[in-house]
Amino acid sequence: MKNKRTFEKLMLLSAMGILILASCVPAGNGHYGGGGGRPYGDTRVPQVTGRDLRDARNIIRDYDLRVGDIDYVKTDRRHLDGTVERQYPDSGRIVSAGTRVSLNVYRYEKYDHHEPPPHGGGRTEVPRVVGSRLDDARAMLRRNDLQTGGVSHVQTNHRHLDGKVESQDPGPGARVAKGTSVRLSVYEFKEYHKPDKPHKPDKPQDAVRVPHVRNTSLQSARRALENNRLRVGRVEYRATKQPQLDDVVFGQTPSEKSYAQAGTAVDLQVYRYEKHAPPPADMVTAPRVVGMDLESAKQAIQRQRLQVGKVDFSDTNRRDLHNRVESQSPGPGARMKAGDRIRLKVYRYKGSHGHGGSQNDYVVPHVMGKRLDQAERILSSNGLNVGKVHKARTAVKSQNRVIFKQDPAPGRKASRNRSVDLWIYEF
Repeated sequence: MKNKRTFEKLMLLSAMGILILASCVPAGNGHYGGGGGRPYGDTRVPQVTGRDLRDARNIIRDYDLRVGDIDYVKTDRRHLDGTVERQYPDSGRIVSAGTRVSLNVYRYEKYDHHEPPPHGGGRTEVPRVVGSRLDDARAMLRRNDLQTGGVSHVQTNHRHLDGKVESQDPGPGARVAKGTSVRLSVYEFKEYHKPDKPHKPDKPQDAVRVPHVRNTSLQSARRALENNRLRVGRVEYRATKQPQLDDVVFGQTPSEKSYAQAGTAVDLQVYRYEKHAPPPADMVTAPRVVGMDLESAKQAIQRQRLQVGKVDFSDTNRRDLHNRVESQSPGPGARMKAGDRIRLKVYRYKGSHGHGGSQNDYVVPHVMGKRLDQAERILSSNGLNVGKVHKARTAVKSQNRVIFKQDPAPGRKASRNRSVDLWIYEF
């Protein structure tokens, strides 16, 4: 009996000791700890992509994980040999300790460009071949079980881009069936002969300096030329794959800072995004300008790459028809060569007295807010002349050569060839 009680006491003391020891054991560490809010025995998958296979094995073991299946991916880049290309599960995921991490590892093999591409079932990822030489791009596509489809060419004046891939379809990263054809667009060098730079000639009489209009939109170039008493001549378009270059001027003849006679046509070279259909190279359509005022008609004709020919005037007793286009030749819709001239016939108000009536049958137009060259054209089309031009200083560049006062005032009657004095800002 006494031995039995002694045994029970020993068992009780042993149980109490086990409980005390269990309470002293820590709850977990960095990989298993509950301090991170995860269940006991979980760990985070480390990042091993891009590391050497030996380092990747050690890192995975340090995180209480195991290396799973290892698949090898062919590469023709020697420096990638033995480097981890992809891992599964991905880095950052929480998994149980002991989980296997599968790896894809690069294996260097010299690729034979004449080896036919394997075609089988399944899908593959389209590689990025933009910027590569055409032969290299074909080889990369073959290595990914793809074919080279149609090859188109885009002209460039940059010699270092010749023969390089400009764009691809489907794009890089797309998942497609093996054997799919990838269409390529390749740069083709074409030398652009810029006009010779002038040797700083002296400014001739009645000449203006050609402004710099490259790297601006066609509309801005047109305004800059008109402000310098020049006009847009022939416009040549070149296709581009970059939508941000659409309608941007990249060349001009005559070149900037050279001198030309007022009214000279400046030829422009303009980029056109390939989705837009460029206008015909030689033939254009005559616009309808009947009923427009003379200035608007001139602008509409110039927008069609045509020129204004002879302007005849027809007397009328209707004031509302003054300076309106009565007829045009050729008529609207006629097919014409770019640069051809359209002859206009314009109404001119003469009042109710006919040719023998009063000479004060011309109305002074409103030219304030216009530039001086624009005012000259408007006054001339209304049978009037520019008189004295007074200048006033301004600190605002945009107001340079802008008219802020005129005499006689707008709406006043004046005789034919009457001079109108103008006041303009000078920056």
